[in-house]
Amino acid sequence: MANERGQLVDLGGLNHGQMQSLLGYNLAQASVTASLVYEGHLGGPLDLRQVDFTILTLIGSNTDVTLKNLAEALGIAPSNLTVIVDRSVARNLVVREPSEDDRRSRHLRLTSSGRALLERAWEVARHMESAMLEHFSSAERAMLFELLGRVALRRVSGEALGPQAERR
Repeated sequence: MANERGQLVDLGGLNHGQMQSLLGYNLAQASVTASLVYEGHLGGPLDLRQVDFTILTLIGSNTDVTLKNLAEALGIAPSNLTVIVDRSVARNLVVREPSEDDRRSRHLRLTSSGRALLERAWEVARHMESAMLEHFSSAERAMLFELLGRVALRRVSGEALGPQAERR
């Protein structure tokens, strides 16, 4: 349930009041909603996990993408990313091609099947996002994306990430 300020209260019969002031808690709760909506529109119907959609989009939007580029962009360990990309290769969505400049390096490219799936996924995603955010004004949407982007920039700058992040 939500109170008059749109905060979660009594969800699961528990008082969430103390958690309402924590960014991480609010991001996690919003993420649960977004994940459920995503799964219903893209995950299940198109057999496309969020990370797969992101990877296909990054590969399709850039040239000469390497596993190293993707790992850095997504904050995923290269060994874990290899497993994820291998699934897309097995589904004939992505191919690995030798670099013309450095034969030791491989570039990731979308196959025609990968490009077709990505186009379909973006069509669905536009409708999904529009429905998920329909209760926000255009100014509120812009503010939401700006503020979330500013939080995400903390990763790029390395500020306020804490001692665990510094060890990576």
